[in-house]
Amino acid sequence: MPRPRKGGRERSDRWKGETRSGFPLQVDCVLVAVPRGGGYLFLDPFADDSQYGYFLDGKGAKGLVVKPGAAEIRAIECLPGTESTSLAEIRADLLPDGGIKGKVSLELSGVFDRMARQELKDKTANEMKEFTDEAVNKLLDEGQALENKMSNPRDLTKKITLSQEFKGESYGIFQGAIMLVNIPRPPYAVADLPSMPSQAKRSYPFRISDAARAVTKVELKLPAGFTPVYMPEGFKRSLECGEFSLSASYDEAKNVIVIEREMLFTKKEIPVAAYDAFKNAMDEFGVLRDTPILLERK
Repeated sequence: MPRPRKGGRERSDRWKGETRSGFPLQVDCVLVAVPRGGGYLFLDPFADDSQYGYFLDGKGAKGLVVKPGAAEIRAIECLPGTESTSLAEIRADLLPDGGIKGKVSLELSGVFDRMARQELKDKTANEMKEFTDEAVNKLLDEGQALENKMSNPRDLTKKITLSQEFKGESYGIFQGAIMLVNIPRPPYAVADLPSMPSQAKRSYPFRISDAARAVTKVELKLPAGFTPVYMPEGFKRSLECGEFSLSASYDEAKNVIVIEREMLFTKKEIPVAAYDAFKNAMDEFGVLRDTPILLERK
């Protein structure tokens, strides 16, 4: 992929990845260009920490395609399905005594996939057990892992997927006839973007790793005789940098609470002028960590 050469003699009006003759100023990697639908699909034959069709630095860049007796500059196209997406789902049954039993599942691509491979691909069997045990303990205190499944992080042709079945006691806390239940969250750091806003004010733009989509869906099956008396209010924020939403609903027929959180980042950079609105939206998600669902036993 071409990049402008730092400190070179080319004029600044040419620092756009090409010289006036159309050739790259600098090539920083070698890719395989596969003809596809009149264009080319670029694959990285040397990838070891992401799907071979995902290029964090290649979006919007161009590559020099070398063919027998010819060469041409073409836009780099990533493998379909390698967009940065994190899909997390937690399905659980709450028990009348406050216990819980369920399953958490995760499917990753793009920058999330890359983070997961970097963390997992070189772990030993003992280290993997520590990883899965720690995840369940983050999900609930003194939780127990029942079954763990994970795709091979060294297989670059497939997305990273993992799932864990778990159970635990005293997840719901009783205050008389009211059970307080925290909203469970995916217990994996790789399910969220590595950079989230923390500063109250900024004097320079905030950058995230990639345009991305992160979705979490939680389904809680309530014990017979329990109904919700309080759930978090939903919200939706449409900002210049993306869409952020939360919804909470109760299916009385199934006695199931469904909570969905979605973050869609359409831009990698949030300007200073837009930072306050962006941080406020992220803070609204953070409040949920300390906001329990209230269930009443009738």
